[in-house]
Amino acid sequence: MSIYQTPLDRLQWSDVHELLNQQAVENSRLEFKSTMPAKDELLKKLSSFANTFGGYLLIGVKAGSEDGRIESIPGVVEQSNLKQTVIQWCTEGVHPPLNPEVSGAIPVAESTDQVVYVVSIQESSEAPHFLNGRKGVYVRTNEYSKRFEARFATQPELLNMLERRRIVEQRREALLGRARARFQAYVAADYAKLARSSGQVGARLLFFVVPRYPTRTIWSYQNLLELRNKIRVRWRGDLYPSSHSDTVTQHESVICLNPAAGFSAFEMNQWGMLHYVTEVEEKQGDRVSGIHLHSVMGHALLFLRHAGLMMQRVTDLGELSLLLQLEGVRGKPWLYQGFSGIEERPASKLDDTFEIEHLVRREDLLADPDGLAVTLLRHVFFALNWSDVALNEERMRRMIQSGYRFNSWETPANR
Repeated sequence: MSIYQTPLDRLQWSDVHELLNQQAVENSRLEFKSTMPAKDELLKKLSSFANTFGGYLLIGVKAGSEDGRIESIPGVVEQSNLKQTVIQWCTEGVHPPLNPEVSGAIPVAESTDQVVYVVSIQESSEAPHFLNGRKGVYVRTNEYSKRFEARFATQPELLNMLERRRIVEQRREALLGRARARFQAYVAADYAKLARSSGQVGARLLFFVVPRYPTRTIWSYQNLLELRNKIRVRWRGDLYPSSHSDTVTQHESVICLNPAAGFSAFEMNQWGMLHYVTEVEEKQGDRVSGIHLHSVMGHALLFLRHAGLMMQRVTDLGELSLLLQLEGVRGKPWLYQGFSGIEERPASKLDDTFEIEHLVRREDLLADPDGLAVTLLRHVFFALNWSDVALNEERMRRMIQSGYRFNSWETPANR
């Protein structure tokens, strides 16, 4: 059937009418609906597809009540912004959110005002998908009737879906672990060559942007190389990543070595993971001066802005995980520009590492990277015994301004 092979944005009336010619019957991956379903009904059907084998829902197509065989294609009245509505429902009404595709309105040939819609969704490795509000987990089955319907999942089915999700979660942890190991290999190979090096890498800021559930590759090797050259941010009189940085390719990844001033790296891979890392410790020979507060602020803003530009190229992502880490901070005072010059803030007394994870939608990353920086860095300041800053909105605003100045960016008027 053409609907299984043709991209939804290219479907035509002939593709839908082919189902009538072939007397298609509803099955585990196909369902007909003669009227526009309400929100709860639509989410039940789409989640059951995603939890089972994936499938297609055709709206405006009538099927027999006994066997689910197609009878006619009456169509429905064209809906305003149906695609946006369905996507919003699937984002807000299901956990984890669903990522359906929705066709445009396909005019019914025998009518002047009726159309057909096709909604498709892939089998999900993020399953089980729960309907919010304790409405359960649904799967597709014809166990109790001749018609394939959505019904509550059994315990074995839930366990099977959880195993699928566990595999995806293990992949995510493996991607993060591999990125960390690559940076450590870079440190071992090149850090001692720096003139200012004491042989040990200093305190460092790590920032990951990764799909919460990396179920598929989203960039080809060619995409990665093109994005490396096309997506850059103006930063401190240069561009990030710098054109002077070394670019290497490794399994599934493109990595920039020293993409910014100081010892740093940036990795992007086929699964949509971005990994930014930079040393943020000021050094003078073998003497440690401390961790540069404005550098931490500026780099966090830079990484969020660059990540937003990268993710702008991808339209069908689920939730993203923002993971910020500071390593090697114990006993190292913080430095900042005060009224009387460079001032110090006490070092972390007990913790040597800090980590915070924040889940966002792609749209949030694009719309308000500065707001996300405030959210993440508020946790940083509280964790490092700066509660007076973390809980003070005015001081957090000034911190963001200091990051803008560090980056040589013009401070927005509302800041």
